[in-house]
Amino acid sequence: MRSLYFEKIIALVIGYIAFQGAVFASETKSTQIIHGAADFRVASAAQKAFEANRGAFTLKKTISSAIYVSPVLEGTFPFNAVGAHWNADLPGKSFLRVSLRASADGASWGNWLFIPSDESPVTKYTESGEVNPFAGDIVGALAFFDSDRRFVQYRVEFFRGDEFAPDLRRLALQIIRSSDGPDIETILQKKENEALQHATKGHTAIAKVEKPSMVKRADWGAQAPRYNYSYTIVKHIAFHHTAGVSDYNVSTLDDCAARVRAIQSYHRNTLGWNDIGYAYAICKQGHIFQAREDDNDNHDVYGAHDSHNAGSQGIANLGYFHPPYNHQPTPELLNALYRLIAWKCDERNIDPQGKSLYAAYGGTVDHIYGHQEVRATACPGDGLFALKQSIKDSVEAIIEKVATAITDEPLPVPEKFTIMQSYPNPFTPGSSLHKNATIQISLQHPAFIQIAVHNILGQAVRKLYQGAANTGERHFLWDGTDDAGQFVPPGVYFYRLSTEQNVRIKKVLVLMNR
Repeated sequence: MRSLYFEKIIALVIGYIAFQGAVFASETKSTQIIHGAADFRVASAAQKAFEANRGAFTLKKTISSAIYVSPVLEGTFPFNAVGAHWNADLPGKSFLRVSLRASADGASWGNWLFIPSDESPVTKYTESGEVNPFAGDIVGALAFFDSDRRFVQYRVEFFRGDEFAPDLRRLALQIIRSSDGPDIETILQKKENEALQHATKGHTAIAKVEKPSMVKRADWGAQAPRYNYSYTIVKHIAFHHTAGVSDYNVSTLDDCAARVRAIQSYHRNTLGWNDIGYAYAICKQGHIFQAREDDNDNHDVYGAHDSHNAGSQGIANLGYFHPPYNHQPTPELLNALYRLIAWKCDERNIDPQGKSLYAAYGGTVDHIYGHQEVRATACPGDGLFALKQSIKDSVEAIIEKVATAITDEPLPVPEKFTIMQSYPNPFTPGSSLHKNATIQISLQHPAFIQIAVHNILGQAVRKLYQGAANTGERHFLWDGTDDAGQFVPPGVYFYRLSTEQNVRIKKVLVLMNR
C-alpha cells in the first residue's frame, strides 16, 4: 500500500539507503513500508473508534481504548525479519501496544507477537551526521519469522490516559530478508583449519588468554560499513541482549548468522548507524560473531552500543532476557561470553573485578557492566544482568588459570598446586540452569589431596574428594548439598584444597532457588 505520505518520505529513504553502497555477498534485502497521515485518514473513515486529527491517528473523545488492525501488507520479497518503528505523541498516561503477525500466503497466519519498544527514540541525525528520515520514531524490537513469509499485518492497541489519547503519526515496517548467506560448511571448515593451524604453533613464554574462535564478518556475510571505522582503546566491557522477538528460535549456525545480518540491517537502515552497533554477538549455541570489529587487535573499533561508547566495547547476546519473553541464557552462550571477555580483559590489562572512570559516560563504572548501568534501559534484561557477578568471577577464573599455566619456555616457578575460582559464581542449587558449581584444580606433582566445602563458621559441610590425585587438571562438581544430601542455606561458602603441606581456599556464593 503506497500513500501520499509515503511518496513524500520515500525520496529521503531512497537517498539514505543508496548512500550505504551495494549489497554484499550475503544479499541481505531490506525495504520500508510506511503508513502516515493519508493512510490513517482512510483508516479513520472506516473505523468508528478512531479519527484523524492534525495529521495523527487517534481515539475519538468518547473512546477510552480501541484496537486498529492494518490491512494485509505484502512484501516485495519473502522475508524473515520485520522491524516496526513508529512516531507517536503519548500525553499523560496514554500508551500504545504494537504487535505483528506474518503469513506465507496471506490466509494462514501465525500468532500476534507483541513488540516491546526501546526507551530511546531514533536520533535526529545518523551516525554520519545526515538527517535521519525516521528521527523521533520509537524503536520496536526486531521480530523474526520463518523465511518464507510474504505478508505482514500490524496491530496497534490505543489506551487513553487520564484525559488524553495517543496520537500516532507514522508507523513503518522495515522488511528484511537476511536468510540468504554464505555457505555454512565453508565457514565451519575454515574455523576447523584455523584451529588446527593454531594448535601447531606451540606455546609462547608469556601465557595469554587465547582469542576465542569466531565467525568473521566475511564468513557471516556482513555488509561493509558505510564509511571508515573510528578507533578507541577499550577499558570497559558492556554486555547486552539483542532483545529480538523469537530471537531464541535458532537451531543452526545458519540461523544465528541470519539473525546477526538482520540486526545489522536494522541498525543501519532504521537507526542510521554506520554498522551493527556491537563489537561482537553471541548466539545461544555459543557461536561468536565478529561484528563491528576488524582483525587488528592493537586497537578497538568505536561502537554504537550504549550512547557513550568511547573506551567501551559492547558484546551482544542474542535473546530477550527480560519480560515478557524471559529467554534464559544457555551454558554455551555464557561460556562463550566468559571466554570472549577474558580474552579482551587479558589483552587490555583490565581487572574484571575492578571499576574506574568511564569518561564518555562521566562516572565510575565496573569494568564489566550491564547496559542498564549507564543508560535508562532494561538491557541486558533481568535474566542476564542477574549473572553479572558470576560473569566477572568466571572471567577472572579463566585469566587466573592462564596465568598459572605451564609453558614450554622457562617461567617463574609456579605453585605446586592451584585451585581456581569456581564457576558459575554465584550459583543456584536445584535450578534448571547453573545448578552446579565447577571447582577446578591443577597439580604440578602427584599428591594426596582433600577437597571440602566449609560454611562461614569454618565447619565442613561437604567432602567432595579425598585420595590420591595425579599431575594435571581435575574438575569437581558441587551441587549445593551437604554430606546428608540436603541443600545448604544460601550464603557465602568456602571450598578448600588441602595437601600434606599446603592449603588453598576460594569463596563461592550460593543463591536461593525461588
